[in-house]
Amino acid sequence: MADYNLEGPIWNHLTVTYSFANANYGPNIQPAQFDYILSDSFLQNEVRQAFATWDSVSTIDFVEVADSSNVDIRVGYASIDGPFNILAQTDYYFHGSQFDSDVTIRFDDSEAYAISGQDAVLSNGVTFYSVALHEIGHALGLDHYDAAPAIMHTYATAGIRTLQQSDLDGIHALYGAPLDQVNFVVNNFAQVDGWSSADHDPRAVADVNGDGRADIVGFGQEGVYTSLATANGGFGPVNFAMSNFGQDQGWTSYNQFERSLADINGDGRSDIIGFGEAGTYIALASSGGFSAAKFSLSNFGQDQGWGSTDRYLRKVADVNGDGRADVVGFGQAGTYVAHANPNDGLDPAIFSLSNFGPNQGWSSADRFPRSVADVNGDGRADIVGFGQAGVWVALANGSGGFTPPNLVLANFGQDQGWDSNDHYLRTVADANGDGRADIFGFGEAGVYVALANGSGGFGEAVLQFENFSPGAGGWISDNLYPRFAADLNGDHRADILGFGHSGGYETLAVL
Repeated sequence: MADYNLEGPIWNHLTVTYSFANANYGPNIQPAQFDYILSDSFLQNEVRQAFATWDSVSTIDFVEVADSSNVDIRVGYASIDGPFNILAQTDYYFHGSQFDSDVTIRFDDSEAYAISGQDAVLSNGVTFYSVALHEIGHALGLDHYDAAPAIMHTYATAGIRTLQQSDLDGIHALYGAPLDQVNFVVNNFAQVDGWSSADHDPRAVADVNGDGRADIVGFGQEGVYTSLATANGGFGPVNFAMSNFGQDQGWTSYNQFERSLADINGDGRSDIIGFGEAGTYIALASSGGFSAAKFSLSNFGQDQGWGSTDRYLRKVADVNGDGRADVVGFGQAGTYVAHANPNDGLDPAIFSLSNFGPNQGWSSADRFPRSVADVNGDGRADIVGFGQAGVWVALANGSGGFTPPNLVLANFGQDQGWDSNDHYLRTVADANGDGRADIFGFGEAGVYVALANGSGGFGEAVLQFENFSPGAGGWISDNLYPRFAADLNGDHRADILGFGHSGGYETLAVL
């Protein structure tokens, strides 16, 4: 069932003009009359931005032109019904399945918008920009959709000011997706399928069958589900892989019981590493599934004081270059490492670095996320921490530990507005296939990439893709709509996979 509603008519051309109305024409031409000109420059720019947002996520190209009766969409004011209730109204004529020119968008002149920062806002928190987005959606052929939060919902909501997944699905159904837009690739692992949150139902993306392409692994109610990557960048059927690591087996929360995927035994396939009540459990990858989980180490679990992933983050990556993934735990005093051994298990944890722990100010994985990946191409995973001032890197030292960290980039940190990993996700993966992990930052406008420079640092962050972010596509929370950067098609460059409201969406390598 579609998660959007359509009004009926559409435009029969993809270059659509708009103007700010300065005249009225007869009712045989113009479907509704304007009472006032919308001349305020701030509000005009809000309208322009709303058109630009729909432009960026569709194949429609909006062009502002001088006002006339031949313009496709005309914008102005009208006295509709007084304050609140109807905030704006879109009217149109159409023949068959096609809009006639001179669709009118009229904002109610009784609404008292106040300028607050970058927004014009009503007293109830609704922004002029979101109202403009809504009305332009009608002018493109979208009807109200009330089954989930959406810009096209009948009632404007203060917390919804960016296009949501249903809005995107609707516009793509009408006009198709642009070439740089996401593709729908998985009809599962999403909100509508019961995967309510990354904390309740975590998902991971890693190569579990050794073909060089990252697969989907979902930790659901009954256990572990997989969907293997196909050669064309898509995914195969969803399969139930094992009755473990799910809600029914006591793994009730990712924040309490973190689960990761990495190659523990060096066979080229990603295994499950679960941090449970008593310690660390491992389930080895086997033919696209997993063997029975085995208890591996009495550490990194609840019983040893690792009570919260947000406070005591754990990561799994090969830090000593032996081809087997090790556990890196960010504890109270700093960084601990448990090296993988040839027996498919883990050696006892050792204290490795007096940094990246709560004692050094890294108090929350949401506020100060940390990743472990090879940023300098030496085959050993390094620590990348997103701190207050920006990005810190501690290089692997060749002995299974790390050198002291250095601030390598004044970006992606709290001081630059990256206030929360749930809001503005940051992760690391090889974006350009040079063997070094780069930074992917999912900011307000889209996905920013900072390439590794070969010496343990990163170059300038560049906006590479206008989607998968709060302000571009409505990806407002990584807990609700988790996203990953991983090689999905085997070309050695990281792609993006995001789990939206109705399924998995993908864009292949942005570089």
